[in-house]
Amino acid sequence: MSALPKVLVTCPPMLGMIDSFQPLFDQQGWQVTAPKVVQTLSVEELIDLVPQPDGWIIGDDPAPRAVFQAGKAGRILRPLNACFLPCA
Repeated sequence: MSALPKVLVTCPPMLGMIDSFQPLFDQQGWQVTAPKVVQTLSVEELIDLVPQPDGWIIGDDPAPRAVFQAGKAGRILRPLNACFLPCA
């Protein structure tokens, strides 16, 4: 059995309601990482996190080339847009 796709969520409004999104994540078959974020993570924190997941639902986090290069070293080629998730 293959591992569930891993998704990093750093969007503060979404993080504040992460439990209400869990059924949607489960339906999509996603394993979600939801770090404690007040507004944004630092570039250094993101460089540590982004190589691990398959996708990233980004908030207002800094996303310079170094972050995407770190993600590409893992599996992230571009951030995910949360707009495809149905709103409650």
